[in-house]
Amino acid sequence: MSKAVTPSFALACVLVGLWFGCCSGAATRMTLEGIRQQLANCGKSHYESPEAFADWPIAESPNSLLSAIAAIDAPPENAPAETVEKRIVGGILSQRGQWPWLVSLRNDNKMLHEVFDKLYKIKVHGRHYCGGVLIHPQWVLTAKHCFTNRDLDFLTRSLMLDLEADSPCAWTAVVGEHEIGQQDNTELERAIRKIFLAPNLTVAEETVDPDLALLRLRRPVPLSRFVRPACLPMEQDRLVPGTDCVVAGWGKTSSLDMHHSERLLHASVKIHDESDCAVAYRNDTINLRPGEICAAGEDYATDACQFDSGGPLMCRQRNGWTVSGIVSRGKDCAMRGYPGIYANVTASIDWIARVLHEHQI
Repeated sequence: MSKAVTPSFALACVLVGLWFGCCSGAATRMTLEGIRQQLANCGKSHYESPEAFADWPIAESPNSLLSAIAAIDAPPENAPAETVEKRIVGGILSQRGQWPWLVSLRNDNKMLHEVFDKLYKIKVHGRHYCGGVLIHPQWVLTAKHCFTNRDLDFLTRSLMLDLEADSPCAWTAVVGEHEIGQQDNTELERAIRKIFLAPNLTVAEETVDPDLALLRLRRPVPLSRFVRPACLPMEQDRLVPGTDCVVAGWGKTSSLDMHHSERLLHASVKIHDESDCAVAYRNDTINLRPGEICAAGEDYATDACQFDSGGPLMCRQRNGWTVSGIVSRGKDCAMRGYPGIYANVTASIDWIARVLHEHQI
């Protein structure tokens, strides 16, 4: 990679299949801004009208996104009562196609299902285990621990290794999903060709193991109203405390639930100060790693939960929804005083760019 090519520029080139042209120096007149324009449809859904979308706040304007989120959440006047049902630990039922980059990661190993059933009394619907986010027609970004289970107890971790939970053959990705188990002709299922686990990186002079993984699908998915990629952040992007974001997934609606949601849910959360978050977790077995993102809903009433792992923390930046973080871990679900912890996508953007460049067809 040329020294003049930044990670964001390289990534933008790869995402639109223009590496040879714009990143090799053969077409230096093409600027990053030009590439951004070609990626203009990332992070947008048909659920949002262009008129309403143009005036929405961006991540640099904290405290102003909740009204926009509320506008999305408002159901039609003649909508059935279930559209306003409160779910996902303080969240709400998403509309079909509202988050077209959400991915449901499924595992076909029946023995793995029995592990969760027997040990944790948790019923798995439709083989769903983790969330993910589509960043390219052939690439999904998710959490590393979905495949390594580094935060599970020793027994379960050993079982997962025996069951080859990190094998691509065991996993499939479903895009265009809304309600697991219900066929709506919007879903597409793809086998996983290869799993890439993020390497260690140095943050604030400490070695950090990012909870990120990239999945290369065997075949690209065709984009539609219900299947679109989210935007990736630029290396200079920073989320200030108080920024309003959204987390979505098919996770449990309470830490006490014995099953996860069959329908896609989302919740509004705010970015918390990293130092305050570190203080909250300082005496806990869960360690906050430098550079990770913390977020929680008002009064800690909304949060991600089990089976939301790998799903996106979405924040509005520039012209679309950006996947700023990936659901990683936390203290139970929506526990007062403990924000949810998210892997920082921006911190690993160079690795993402390199993997996509080196493994393009």
